[in-house]
Amino acid sequence: MLTLVLALRRLGGNGATLLALVATSVLLAVSGSLLATGVTEQTPAQRYAGAAVVVGGGSSAVVHRSGKDKEVDLPGPRPVSPEVVDAVRRQVPGVPVATDVSARVAVGSAGNWTAVTAHGWSATRLGPIRLVAGAEPVGADQIAVDDSFGWAPGTVVQVLTDTGPRDTTVVGRVALANGTSPREQAIYLADDAAAALTRRESITAVGIIPDRNDFDADATAEALRGTLANANVVVETADQRGSVEFADLSHARGELRTLSGSLVAIVVLVTLVVVGSTYALVLSRRRRDIATLRAIGATPRQIRHLAVAELGVVGLIAGVLGLLPAGLVTAALDGLLRAVGLLPADLRLVSGPVPSAVAVVLTTVIAVLTGWAAGGRAAAVPAAAGMAAAGSEDRRPRRWLLVSGGLLIALGAAASLLPLLVDGIVGMAVAGGGGLLLVAGATLVARPLAGLLFRFMSNRLLSSRTPHRWLAGAGMSGQSARLAATVAPILLMIGISLVQVLIPSSLTSAAQQQAAEGLGADRAVVGSGYGLPATGHGLGSKALPVARQQVVGVTTVLGGPEVFKYTATGLRGAATPTLDLALRPGGTWDPATLLGPDRVVLGGMTAATLGAEVGGRAEFVLADGTTVTPTVAGVFDRGLGLGDVLLDYATLTAHRPTTGPAGDAADLVLLPQRPDRLPFGREVAAPEAFDAGQNAMVNGIAASTIPLLALFGYIAISVANSLTLSVTSKADMVTMLRRIGADRDQLARSLTIEGIAVVIAAVTLGTASALLPMTTVAAALTATPWPTVPLWFYLTVVTATSALAMAFVVIPGRLMLNQHFQRARRPAWRRPRRHARHQPRSNHSRSPTTAPDSADRERPE
Repeated sequence: MLTLVLALRRLGGNGATLLALVATSVLLAVSGSLLATGVTEQTPAQRYAGAAVVVGGGSSAVVHRSGKDKEVDLPGPRPVSPEVVDAVRRQVPGVPVATDVSARVAVGSAGNWTAVTAHGWSATRLGPIRLVAGAEPVGADQIAVDDSFGWAPGTVVQVLTDTGPRDTTVVGRVALANGTSPREQAIYLADDAAAALTRRESITAVGIIPDRNDFDADATAEALRGTLANANVVVETADQRGSVEFADLSHARGELRTLSGSLVAIVVLVTLVVVGSTYALVLSRRRRDIATLRAIGATPRQIRHLAVAELGVVGLIAGVLGLLPAGLVTAALDGLLRAVGLLPADLRLVSGPVPSAVAVVLTTVIAVLTGWAAGGRAAAVPAAAGMAAAGSEDRRPRRWLLVSGGLLIALGAAASLLPLLVDGIVGMAVAGGGGLLLVAGATLVARPLAGLLFRFMSNRLLSSRTPHRWLAGAGMSGQSARLAATVAPILLMIGISLVQVLIPSSLTSAAQQQAAEGLGADRAVVGSGYGLPATGHGLGSKALPVARQQVVGVTTVLGGPEVFKYTATGLRGAATPTLDLALRPGGTWDPATLLGPDRVVLGGMTAATLGAEVGGRAEFVLADGTTVTPTVAGVFDRGLGLGDVLLDYATLTAHRPTTGPAGDAADLVLLPQRPDRLPFGREVAAPEAFDAGQNAMVNGIAASTIPLLALFGYIAISVANSLTLSVTSKADMVTMLRRIGADRDQLARSLTIEGIAVVIAAVTLGTASALLPMTTVAAALTATPWPTVPLWFYLTVVTATSALAMAFVVIPGRLMLNQHFQRARRPAWRRPRRHARHQPRSNHSRSPTTAPDSADRERPE
């Protein structure tokens, strides 16, 4: 009980540790929300709700090299093969089985197009889908639509296919059997018409529809998983069926699980460092108390138990206090993930009691472990040594830190130069790692480097005749080591921010430059969730339909497979004059002709990364999991802006995921000449259609910085703690300066100048630590050494860190000055004293060089 009381009384002295643990609780609760959303949240099946077991295509493929395998993610589910359908029928003989053939199209009237999923009529058995008006479609020009459209039977509407708009007659309206609103709007065609519309093997799912009540869905699903173990399919029952029907939600939940795991790892690692160092600093200020306890007989075990109990109580309180801001942070993160496209509109992050309880428990456990480690180190110091060290402070950095920092800087500089020597994404990735090494090394040697800057600035300030500037110079010259220690966390935040966005911003900037130089069309048409006619119907004779999809390039690294994601582009026509690819000499393809189905043209960086040359073969995994090995027919220099991989148009459209556009439909159409009227789609700038617009830069930076929010939060706490302790430790100096005649305004201004000096040193060193990789990567990609990190991002980082540093210099400093000057204005008889001894007040004036009288003496702290 006494330990608990002492811990509660010391809670006010553990403000820095409490703040760090509150941040721990917040981030753990947010991570738990991400994990809970990715694991427990399931969207019930709608159009597949009538099937007891649903079999869908997998979203991954396996590549093989030198006897080793590696799994790669696909952009969407792959189609289910007819062999899988036959295997399902054999597994449940006599039980009805239905298939769903679907693709994305647009349906509209009077030019108002709506993206829908087109299904074959047989898929209504999976819902079950009930017919609420009219009849089922039986011809190629008949469709049934969702009841939400409100179109009466007999209404003529248009379906946008890969050959252009087609008039169809609405013959029926359908609705879900349970009356709920569908998540995705759909139309239904006759089975033959749906198969003709897709123009490829596009079975989305297979469902088992039991006709008896004793059907064991779980046992059947388990048997099918064994039978189809090598068929690249997923077999689901109950609520898991929704993951097959709604592939976008399934993909988003997987991303949330990955993000949650990364965030938890960062939180745990950084917590042990930040909380441990913060509490160790708190204990260092109690060295005299600990030494006294040791001197009167306290054992190291007892002191460690006191530290564990104290920090355990602080951790429990911090865990509970962090739950309220955790809800706000979760809501903000939800909006941010939605803004960058990582969350679908109807998927929300959940904050439940389980993630909150786990966050409180883990925060308390981390606090207890930190108290055990820090208390053990403090208790191991002998009483005499602790008492001797109580009034001193080691201001010299340890030699091993300086040596390690210098080694990291040397390695980082060497790695940062690699893009100038090696082509391909490997050189860029190594340069990014080199940037992190440079930032880490600069952080380790920040104290001597910042000390030099502070001594230079203090010498300039001491030559000033302005009182507050001279006072700032005097304070900096006496405490340059302490101020230098506060620079490291700010330097770390600035350096990591710049290095983290280095690669995405550089690639996007190079893509924008190459797209501007290589595109002969200023405008393009894109579909909002649907494909466009491959014939360029209604867009002019010079319109160039383009198909694009994500593919995976495969190469061999260290005797095993290594994969890289690329954007493949297919042109339904000659590249020239609409595209200027900047082909390198030696190719075998004429851009004025069509590219053959077994040929590929690679961007320069892609060719270097995959080790491919003209005449050789390159291996790619297409969006539906199919592996192709086309012959390299050329290499061009504008791959970042116009597509890393140029393949045959028909090859790309024939190997789309089940969520892709129907048939041979184009993903975009380039417009060398703008038509008088846009019959469908949305007009955008041509670089935007090729993902080389300004939005790509913003989204890339946002996606790169989201995983580092936890790290930035802890660095901010470290900055606040170190600056606050640095300012408040100047109490004795402030007392001395006040006694020799310095007033409050002069001291407050001097503290502001010191804060500005800290900001200047941190910004200078942080920018310098990331400058070399920013320069070399920019030179390799854009042929100019000017860094490609956006100026607005750099100014945002500098402004945020500067505001944080100034706030925790000015606010604690003014509070300290207020306390000192208010105490100085009290009458002598109202001041608390610890000593009975009293000296009479002097009636004589005192010069700044004489000793202070009793009215100016401070009470011993």
